[in-house]
Amino acid sequence: MPHASYTTNNQIHTRVESFRNGTTIVNNTITDKSYRSRWYGGEHQKTRTEGPKTARRVRVTVDVGCGYGTWHRWRTEGFGGGILDGRSVRSWAVRIDRG
Repeated sequence: MPHASYTTNNQIHTRVESFRNGTTIVNNTITDKSYRSRWYGGEHQKTRTEGPKTARRVRVTVDVGCGYGTWHRWRTEGFGGGILDGRSVRSWAVRIDRG
């Protein structure tokens, strides 16, 4: 969920997390893309990828600068994949903050 940074002024953070309780995912790779609203649609701000890792949990955070007092809607796209129990798996999700 897009939220103001608790540690850095004038920064928005979006976070994507991939996890599987009790099972390790091989080549676990996830990507987080952040967009902010503009009059013409979504403006891509930043993309960050984490992995591949062999782990139960992988997290990626995108930090985007923003002007003091500005208001935007934020869209976060998260997607990734890996190998779970010998099978290739993929997933994705989109979250829009109505600001």
